[in-house]
Amino acid sequence: LRSVAIAPAGAEHPVALIEQAAEFALPLIQDEEFVSAVDRFAVGDGDAYVIDASAGSYVLIRIHSTGGSLAPRGTGCNHFANRDVAYTIVPPALIPAWRLVAAISSGGVYPIAVAHPDGDFESFDFVSDAGIEAEGRCWHEGAACGVKIEGTWIMGGPTRTDQREVEALAEP
Repeated sequence: LRSVAIAPAGAEHPVALIEQAAEFALPLIQDEEFVSAVDRFAVGDGDAYVIDASAGSYVLIRIHSTGGSLAPRGTGCNHFANRDVAYTIVPPALIPAWRLVAAISSGGVYPIAVAHPDGDFESFDFVSDAGIEAEGRCWHEGAACGVKIEGTWIMGGPTRTDQREVEALAEP
């Protein structure tokens, strides 16, 4: 899936969700859980989307937009290497943890998904310019999330956010 365009009645322009954001949003749209979305916006050297669903706001965010410059391999347009960096999908229940880590960190923090061998939870590192600030986890497919601060897990529930808050949380 390359893109999904959403054109609600009365909107100034349609919202375009591209590649991973489109793949993420399509099932929400089909299951009638989609509420709204914000066009991709720059955050530091990366970018993000905010996709609102009936369960709350999902943020798709990445620290860098690409893995480097696109270099030709051969001739013609079809011979370029796609080096996009994958988005971290921040579920609505992880947003309170992100707010907490950003409040106690100097500068902005990004939640970065971390591969974990245990299928019982998803793991996230909250990363700033200084390094890893805290560890976050989500259980039950993102329905319950928390952050570990000084050895104690602090849990949060699903919530909503917007572009301005995402920029404030992530940018120093």
